Amino acid sequence: MGLGGGFKVDAKGQGARAVSLFFQFITGPFWKDVGRCKRCRKYFWNRSGHDDKVYCGRRCASAHTAIRRARERRLKEYESKLAAVRQAIGAFERLSADRKSREKHTWKGWVANAATRECSPLNVTSHFITLAINQNKLKLPVGIGK
Repeated sequence: MGLGGGFKVDAKGQGARAVSLFFQFITGPFWKDVGRCKRCRKYFWNRSGHDDKVYCGRRCASAHTAIRRARERRLKEYESKLAAVRQAIGAFERLSADRKSREKHTWKGWVANAATRECSPLNVTSHFITLAINQNKLKLPVGIGK
């Protein structure tokens, strides 16, 4: 059975009827009400009449919004940690040489502890500091070599 547009469907196949109905649906008067979900990429029929509907249902809309919101929250936490570490590095640089030599922690340990106190409940680790330095988001304290 030919459906136009170069599509051929075997009339004996089980999906022939479904494909035929689908093509009739999207080429008929309801073609403007068919959309494709922004998240799952499935087709849906927009029965609400809202022209700006982009999700097939509440589940996809909520999931997509949750992903975006989580990304925004993580970025805000990351920026907060960076600010706390920068402040702690400034405090570390102001320590006297005698005080620095008496510290039981490495400079990263000291800065991580000070930054964690600053931006509680977020936990700043020396790994976070190393990663931020390697990504050129932070600078080493004055007097500390790589």
